[in-house]
Amino acid sequence: MRVSKAHVIVERGGNPARLWLDRAQPQRLIDRVHHIYMSFESRVKSYYAALRDGDPLGEFFADEASIVKFGISDRLTGGGQIREGLRAQTERTEDWVVKSNNLNLYDAGCHACFSDEVQLGWTDTVQQERYQFDTRWSGTLELRMPRNESTGNTPIFVAMHVSAPQLFR
Repeated sequence: MRVSKAHVIVERGGNPARLWLDRAQPQRLIDRVHHIYMSFESRVKSYYAALRDGDPLGEFFADEASIVKFGISDRLTGGGQIREGLRAQTERTEDWVVKSNNLNLYDAGCHACFSDEVQLGWTDTVQQERYQFDTRWSGTLELRMPRNESTGNTPIFVAMHVSAPQLFR
């Protein structure tokens, strides 16, 4: 870790990440350094937990119109459409099972790529039907400056792909 007059450079995965100093609150800086080291893997796991618990999922995604989230049966483009699609999904589903079996993460400092094999299940409350899939996940997260200064740098998804493999014979 190198300290300059205005920021701290933290080496992460061989790449520098910059945190702005707050000289009046040294504990806050320590907390932010700890957050940046744990953030990508914990953010993916937090998304899984939010999905399982029926919590809002839109805050996990970037706002840009160019980002894409592929689900098992849909393609959502842009932060607004992703947030709306996830909101509607949360409203009509319950009893989620989200079991990570093989989370792999490549951390490049200010962004990370992940892949996972996830047992996924839920009940559609409108159709009263239960769905279960062995799914494959991949995506990219980017470390962003905080929307709320008290939260520290926050990794957000800039791409996500969830699919259910179909065997061809």
